[in-house]
Amino acid sequence: MRARRPLHLISDEGSSLMSTLLLLVFLSVIITSVTGVVKHQIHQYRQTAYSYEAKTLIEMAEVVLLEAEIKDQRFPEKIVFSTGSVTVSRISPSIFQLEAVLHNQYTSKKQVSVDAESTEEVTEETTLENKTNQREEDDFKEDWLLMDR
Repeated sequence: MRARRPLHLISDEGSSLMSTLLLLVFLSVIITSVTGVVKHQIHQYRQTAYSYEAKTLIEMAEVVLLEAEIKDQRFPEKIVFSTGSVTVSRISPSIFQLEAVLHNQYTSKKQVSVDAESTEEVTEETTLENKTNQREEDDFKEDWLLMDR
């Protein structure tokens, strides 16, 4: 009698190739996903940095505006900084709109209310400052005037 050979329906040949291909597909999907996440996080980081820069410009322009109101001077319509500019427009006698535009065209707006009470508070703060802070403010004003030209 003849010995029977076991019947193999599934061949093991080429299984390592299939495993390798599946592993490569899986890794490429993971790498693509991680790349997309990193790309979005970098974009979000840049937007956050732009937002902080614009808010800083608005805060500096607000200080200049309040000082001009305290001294009853004409407020500047446009203040130019090294990273962008701030446009000041009067909405009503006591409300101003400050719009910061960075060099990359990122914009941010804020409305500022200037009334007698807030100007008195600022006046009190400026009279209590020491001479060192006054020198720093004078240096800032000189830089601002140089940038305005």
